[in-house]
Amino acid sequence: MCDCLVFGSDGRIVLVELKNTVQHANKIFEKFRNSVAASLNIAAEADSKARCVALVLLAKKHGRNTEHIAITSRWIAGKYRINTGRCGDPLAKFADCGT
Repeated sequence: MCDCLVFGSDGRIVLVELKNTVQHANKIFEKFRNSVAASLNIAAEADSKARCVALVLLAKKHGRNTEHIAITSRWIAGKYRINTGRCGDPLAKFADCGT
């Protein structure tokens, strides 16, 4: 699971993974995939009308460019992309789900 699951009253779900250095793209992708499924299940059980999911990876260092490309180029469940930023970036910067 991701480090933070944020459920907004407006139907947004923001999933945040925090890293010191970005490594192991497959492990990060798996965390987001599991978290998307879990958060949508939680929203359904709560009778929430979740309208969008934003995925955010925040890191102090993004490491090798190949890892960053591997993370940002893949889709989760066919419609969610991972946004990346630096630790300290405001969460509102990533709240637009693009849907």
